[in-house]
Amino acid sequence: MNSSKQPGSRINKVIPPLKQKIEELNDEYNDGIILKMIDDNNTIIGSVRAKIDSGTVHIGKLMVHPDHQHKGYGKDY
Repeated sequence: MNSSKQPGSRINKVIPPLKQKIEELNDEYNDGIILKMIDDNNTIIGSVRAKIDSGTVHIGKLMVHPDHQHKGYGKDY
């Protein structure tokens, strides 16, 4: 994974494409929850998957459309 950092800048990472078989996706869908965030036009701008196991919530595959990143949507108010 490539990354670069300059003082005062954000880390830029190259993330490889997600490769997942349909069976794996179906299992995640059936075993957990997939939350989506939409904009005013009902366009999906973000998504996160979660699963509860023995009282612990495991978060995975958090993604936000690049045009909507760093806008504070995930902040706790």
